[in-house]
Amino acid sequence: MYCMRIFFAVCMVFLSLIGFSQDSHYSQPSNYGVNLNPAFMGVNGNNTAFFNYRNQWPAINNAYITNFFGYNHYIQKYKMYVGLNHLYDKEGNGTLKTHYFSLNAAKDFMLWDKLLIRPALKFGFINKTIDFSRLTFGSMINPGMGNVSGSEEDFVKRSTNSFNAAIGSYFNFKNLEFGFAFHNLIPSNESFTGGSSVISVRSALQVAYNFAFTLGN
Repeated sequence: MYCMRIFFAVCMVFLSLIGFSQDSHYSQPSNYGVNLNPAFMGVNGNNTAFFNYRNQWPAINNAYITNFFGYNHYIQKYKMYVGLNHLYDKEGNGTLKTHYFSLNAAKDFMLWDKLLIRPALKFGFINKTIDFSRLTFGSMINPGMGNVSGSEEDFVKRSTNSFNAAIGSYFNFKNLEFGFAFHNLIPSNESFTGGSSVISVRSALQVAYNFAFTLGN
């Protein structure tokens, strides 16, 4: 049993070293499970409401402020969860703002009275806006005098709209929990300058094992 605990601990460390993402994230993933995997909906067949707040590097002009809240409803007749979530992200003291509205659905299947399987789907709408008046580019700075002039950058648009989708699944067998998810399945161009800026697919893997500890006398 001791060797198994060491094995799972080493696996968790290596998995944390190879993760990649372009999406907003929190330092405590257990507090926003739906955004990590759409199959992490609900708690033991109950309705849940949640709110998460992150303020990263507040001393640097409020670099990243993220609010994430939503509601999950359990339909007992169909053993199914449905939920509505909203993520609001501000970067650079509001220079770049993101609204992400999403609708989630997940259904429980029980096999052999021991294995729980929960496939899930998330479909959402993303709106991003940018305030170019808050940005300073290198071309705006006079190298000789040091003064800042107007920007010569060519901005085609100040907002983008796109659709997004994600799929995920969750498995529970005795003390072992396993999940995976794929996000950004609908390619969308988020460039403000007329170029190409497509969000890459983000994959996530989750593994957990529940240990029972007893205290001796």
